[in-house]
Amino acid sequence: EASFYQRHVEHTHQHDDIEMAEELWQNRCDGCCKIMAISTCFMFGGKNIVSQSAEGGVENFYGDISRALADYFHGSGSESLDVVPSDVALGFVILRHIQAQRKLLARREALQQPNISSIRSNPGTSLLFRRALETNNDSVGTHLESGERTLSESDEAYQTFSRSLLTQSNPDDYATLEEGARFARHQLAAYTWILYFYEYPLSGGLRLFGRCLKAKLACSKTENSLIERRDSYERCAMNSDLEEGGSAINDVDEMNREHIVGDNFLHLHEATMLAHAGLNKSDIAYASFESGFYETPYFIVIDREWKSIVVSIRGSLTLEDCVVDVLLDPSPLDALGEKYGFDGTGQYCHGGVLECTNWLHADLMKHKILEKLLLGPNAEYSDYTLRIVGHSLGAGIGVILSMMLRNTFPDLRCTCYSPPGGFITWRLAKECSDFVNTFILDSDLVPRLSIN
Repeated sequence: EASFYQRHVEHTHQHDDIEMAEELWQNRCDGCCKIMAISTCFMFGGKNIVSQSAEGGVENFYGDISRALADYFHGSGSESLDVVPSDVALGFVILRHIQAQRKLLARREALQQPNISSIRSNPGTSLLFRRALETNNDSVGTHLESGERTLSESDEAYQTFSRSLLTQSNPDDYATLEEGARFARHQLAAYTWILYFYEYPLSGGLRLFGRCLKAKLACSKTENSLIERRDSYERCAMNSDLEEGGSAINDVDEMNREHIVGDNFLHLHEATMLAHAGLNKSDIAYASFESGFYETPYFIVIDREWKSIVVSIRGSLTLEDCVVDVLLDPSPLDALGEKYGFDGTGQYCHGGVLECTNWLHADLMKHKILEKLLLGPNAEYSDYTLRIVGHSLGAGIGVILSMMLRNTFPDLRCTCYSPPGGFITWRLAKECSDFVNTFILDSDLVPRLSIN
């Protein structure tokens, strides 16, 4: 009885400690987001976080990440790690340096091996390094410029391997590279003025002012032209064919209707978006720059050169996006698959990605932009291909959105740039490989993340 009571007390204390750790990490995450929002004057979002936090919504936002951090850092007794968010950030910096050092040492070692020459001589292969655990019982000695080093069986080492490269001489490889390069411009354009100032830190202000002023003058001329055309159609309706004139007036009203949502007076987002993508104002079918917890900025443009209707989805940029990123608990896709015609039985998706996808899909259905452009007998671009592109969080949204729209648009293509690691289950990732291409920049951390 004494031992049972002792175990019961220890279990109760351990449970209480975990709950305290989760609450501690919730408060830390909430405090960090509030400080960043206020210190940047809400330039990168945060208003919704501050308002919702005041209403007691901390658990809804930080519950997943607080549980993950508490499970990772919390242990019993001496195993507990007393860390703060700055320690975690510093840990990522140190990890980056350690990985770079390991890769450099492994490359030096591999280049000294005699069997590497055959791999390097083949122009269609590339020498790469994969981290692995040494399973050999014998110690492995590695000769480095700094001296001798011995790895035990529990140490990590890098093994050399080769893989085929995409080459320009192969038509399929060239088409893949060309597609990735082309639509990278569209996904970068979704970051609008933030990326513009990153590219032009000194002259960005003057460049933007000139572009915005030019766009404003062009917009005024367009509005005057539309007013003149409406007056002409009204006279036509009164003097001759009433039905024909009324139809023309409706067409002008449709053209004059605002199709850009959430931009400022100077059209700052629009000007920088067009500058990045290399498109004209007439190529914009719809753009939404409003941002919230699940409201994700995106735009729809007409790429006439590639005969494509492009839906570009922005990745993580604001503090609200960061909160969505840490909604880690997986959401089942059974009901979604049944509704939109894909096999989601037993499959899961990142909870935050799914919430954003549902909002974006609902917004697309509300405006019916894609249907007007691509479907029906009166569609102006019926021979165009629908392409969905996105980066980071936007890439994850793009994949799920593609699966939801593929029954309606069978020739749909999705191009992802550095999507979050492990945001969908393995089977689903393999099944969508026929219409999804993914590009990852070197050793980018985000596509390699996992809750495990």
